Amino acid sequence: MMTEQEFLELCRSKYQEINKLNEIKDFYQYEKQFDQTMVELSRMLLERNLSQVPVDRRKKNTLQIRENRDCQCTSFQRSP
Repeated sequence: MMTEQEFLELCRSKYQEINKLNEIKDFYQYEKQFDQTMVELSRMLLERNLSQVPVDRRKKNTLQIRENRDCQCTSFQRSP
């Protein structure tokens, strides 16, 4: 979980880019750059808050699933 200080540090890292947008006169370019900057910030926040993205995005993560053996499930049958 991310602390408030870490959150503010990430936001500060993008402050200069956002502030620099005021120099752009064309609204389309402004909007495009703003969106790109905010997407980058959002990605950074998600990665920091959830976890780091693996180097190989195709690699599957193993999940540990706890099985309730007392469950009387009717939608599927478990093989012995």
